[in-house]
Amino acid sequence: MCTAFNGEKQQSDAIYDIDDYADTFWNDIERAEASVIISSPRLNTEKVTCVISTLEKRQEPGVKATIVTWHPDAYAYGRDDIRMQPMERLRMAGFEIRLAERDCEHYAVIDRRIVWYGSVNPLSKEDAEDNLMRVQSEEIAGQLLEMTFETG
Repeated sequence: MCTAFNGEKQQSDAIYDIDDYADTFWNDIERAEASVIISSPRLNTEKVTCVISTLEKRQEPGVKATIVTWHPDAYAYGRDDIRMQPMERLRMAGFEIRLAERDCEHYAVIDRRIVWYGSVNPLSKEDAEDNLMRVQSEEIAGQLLEMTFETG
């Protein structure tokens, strides 16, 4: 799932499914130069471990990592302590955590120009019918971030 950077140029403006997105997605994360913002309603241990290990070497040169996820009280499945563990691991690894109480989309924005958007929950379980679009667009990235971080 979490793969090492292979140095290949990533294909822009493509649709991926759960069988073929992971290599390109994690390569994009690993190539980040300034920022990674991942909006994932739920978190699981395996993918949290992956994002921490992928971004830890990028954070030292200044890549800012932000995770947007549901507030633990926003969903009632499972135990509170289990839901809090991945968030605390991210926080301890230097990630900014933003808690959503209303809407929490499925996306990642890398360097404010590479956008992954679709039904895949980037830091949790995938479904067989999930898919993601990968586009390079500062305009779309800006719209997603404005929608997420608006203060109105």
